[in-house]
Amino acid sequence: GPHGLNMAEFTKAFNAATQHIAAETPVPVVLTAYTNRTFSFFTKTPPTSYLIRQELGLEKGSTEPGTLFVGTLTREQVEKIAKIKHEDAHLKHVPFGGLCKTILGSAASMGVAYEGDMFADFGPRTRPKKQKEELFL
Repeated sequence: GPHGLNMAEFTKAFNAATQHIAAETPVPVVLTAYTNRTFSFFTKTPPTSYLIRQELGLEKGSTEPGTLFVGTLTREQVEKIAKIKHEDAHLKHVPFGGLCKTILGSAASMGVAYEGDMFADFGPRTRPKKQKEELFL
């Protein structure tokens, strides 16, 4: 490749690391190329939007999110996706309820509704709503 890496070696290592993943599943990769022409990499879980589409059997999200809804997620479906995403190293520290709310935010941006109450099901806001400041003259 352009950084002097042996692409055949990377492909072999990548295929070995992802053999348990279904074909056609997008797999984000973080690849580090070293000056001695070696490399290291790790894979992440599929994008949240992909997992939502797979869970609902959708080809794509809504063309008019917020107006045109293309599906509805259940609590069980959100928790299933959150368990998958929680495997990522950069998300392990995120509280499970917070991760579920983030998934619902992604779903909303795709035109996917939620059948429950996000705050009742996954916990209250983590930060209080901003209060309007009153000016005292």
